[in-house]
Amino acid sequence: MEKRAIAKVIEGVEGLAQPHGSAASPDGRYVYISQRNLAMPDGHSKEDHVYHARYDFGDNAHVGTVVVLDMESKEIVKVIETEEYASGMGAAVIRNR
Repeated sequence: MEKRAIAKVIEGVEGLAQPHGSAASPDGRYVYISQRNLAMPDGHSKEDHVYHARYDFGDNAHVGTVVVLDMESKEIVKVIETEEYASGMGAAVIRNR
């Protein structure tokens, strides 16, 4: 049986504040990770745990994101802002008929 190991730890990156769901692209090149960006409880630092939206629309506590992770480089290549509470996701292969 193959042993699992941590390939890389991504630290201090906005967009991965609270990962919730993930899906791999059909070719395995990318992993898409959704995060809900919920407000943090008292005693926790928002600066350390919550995504900071690109634009300030007032209360940005519920701006979600989908992070695109390149599996070869193990780097985040894009952070896509979504509406509030981005959560579970899936991937599908669409074949031409």
